[in-house]
Amino acid sequence: MRRRRFILAGIIIFIGVNYLLLFLDKEQKVDRLAYVSEWLPAFQTDMKEEINKPGVLSPMQENHLYFSEETGEFQEFLMEEGVEVQVGDPLYTYRVTNYYETVAELEQQQRKLTGEVQAVEGAISDMNRYQIPRSTQGTATADTEQPTIQIELPENPVEAAMMKDQYLIEKKKELAAKEAELSSIEAQLNELESTGDTITVESPYEGW
Repeated sequence: MRRRRFILAGIIIFIGVNYLLLFLDKEQKVDRLAYVSEWLPAFQTDMKEEINKPGVLSPMQENHLYFSEETGEFQEFLMEEGVEVQVGDPLYTYRVTNYYETVAELEQQQRKLTGEVQAVEGAISDMNRYQIPRSTQGTATADTEQPTIQIELPENPVEAAMMKDQYLIEKKKELAAKEAELSSIEAQLNELESTGDTITVESPYEGW
């Protein structure tokens, strides 16, 4: 405590002495200018705000497609092993066992996927319309054919915007996958109605 008092008193005395010297310096012998020894060039840039958030690395994903002998007789693979596959590429063909049962099953899958696509589209539309409050915590509601989806957004508007963007990215990925499945089912239905007994299964995924 005493040491702090001595330091404080020293600072006050130092400032006082310098002020006194300047006040008494009528002939201006003491320099009142400070010269810059090194100049840096001026530059223009954009301001940005960075927020560090914990992230999750997504590992490589394996997707499996299975063929059941109960649905028909396998014919041939249309892709070689190790070849890059795009969504919609034909993978294999098979001959159906029962035409009418297969048509009914494919139509049921078509109706189910159509409803799921509409639900995801509704969730994306609702989230796009949702306006993030400036400072108060809000709840984003996606009112679709599925049970109402509620997402608690953080109070910070920047974090809330990031969460909203992440939600939309995930939903758009889900929508693309559902649409690929639906397109594959519709293609199988059209082919079966055309040939009467053969179906070509297309890939709903992309990769190696």
